[in-house]
Parts: sequence; structure tokens; C-alpha cells
Amino acid sequence: ALAEAEERFRLTDTIETVEVHFHSSVNCGSPCIYAQIDTIVFSEEQRPWGYTSMKTMMNDYPSRWYRGYLTEGERAVFDKIIEEG
Repeated sequence: ALAEAEERFRLTDTIETVEVHFHSSVNCGSPCIYAQIDTIVFSEEQRPWGYTSMKTMMNDYPSRWYRGYLTEGERAVFDKIIEEG
């Protein structure tokens, strides 16, 4: 999971939030998988709410969006874990 502070826009102002993104692999058949990003948004002004923010194309796991947040060392560890299953 990835957590980050964000500023969301409303009609007349902005709201400070913390967004938690969950990066998951979804099995769509053998040997098909894709990445899905589900997001939960927290703020002091509203109740938490969530949504699916992204689904990648088939056989695109991990997503390029997620890999972009990782350091080079983290990507190497993540790739090794995926290769080993």
C-alpha cells in the first residue's frame, strides 16, 4: 500500500486528504493477471470513501504507476518476489 497527502478540489475550495492506494494483482485466467489500484480517501471534513482508481491491461502487473513510486532497490526486491511466486 502507498499513503500520500493530497489536496482535493471542491466547488468553492480545497480539502486536505490522506489517500491510501492498494496495489493488487487480479487473476483473470491462466496465465492472465492485471493490476488494480483501489484508493481510500480520508479527511477531517468527510467520512472515508473509496473507489477503484485504476485497472491495467491484461498481463500488466505490477503497474507502471506503482513501480514509479518505488526506489531502484525496492523495484529489484519487488521483481524478485514476483519471479519467485
